[in-house]
Amino acid sequence: MKHYVVMFDWATNDDFHSEVIGVGHTLDEAKSLLSQRLVQEIMFAEKHDYKIETNTDTEFVAYEDGFYSGEHTHLWIEEVEN
Repeated sequence: MKHYVVMFDWATNDDFHSEVIGVGHTLDEAKSLLSQRLVQEIMFAEKHDYKIETNTDTEFVAYEDGFYSGEHTHLWIEEVEN
């Protein structure tokens, strides 16, 4: 059985964290979870003048140009088999 895990990874101001946002039993459920968090992450990226590299219904990547490792936000759906 497949599950779809919505993951979030960020780094800013010498701090970093990774977390599971939620688990969808279908890809559509996971996309819904991702889209709920996506609004917040787009606002954060725009406020900090991050470059948006990827913005799809399954992944969002934004970072400070030239400083990805220390200043980024990454939200994505990971498919896992149970």
